[in-house]
Amino acid sequence: MKRIMSMICGCLIAIISLAQTKLNITTDKTTSLVFPFAIKHVDRGTSSVLAQQVKEAPEILLVKAAEKDFTETNLSVVTDDGSVYAFTVNYDSKPTVWVLYLPVNRTATISSYANMILDNERTIKKIKDKKYNM
Repeated sequence: MKRIMSMICGCLIAIISLAQTKLNITTDKTTSLVFPFAIKHVDRGTSSVLAQQVKEAPEILLVKAAEKDFTETNLSVVTDDGSVYAFTVNYDSKPTVWVLYLPVNRTATISSYANMILDNERTIKKIKDKKYNM
């Protein structure tokens, strides 16, 4: 049972890490990220990425490159609903997207899966395996 739970947790972590959105930015123009909820926290991988939240619209983040041809970095944004949006940021002299509308993050966290398992009632009763102490 422990092996199954650790495999599930490992798979979820791998899926979450692969679910990063690619973001291309430039020094000459600003890219706008529009989130479904207000932004709580922003973390830039390096100072090569400039990020500023719009005071009048707390769900919009403005992103721009501070320097040309920087190495790949990341950007993480936490919103009011508790979702974490992860971006892989690259420099592009002519990006094609200037406004990126992000959908509601519907991925469940590992803790929510664990709580669902713990909250379930036992469905099989009076069966016991002494060898595995089950």
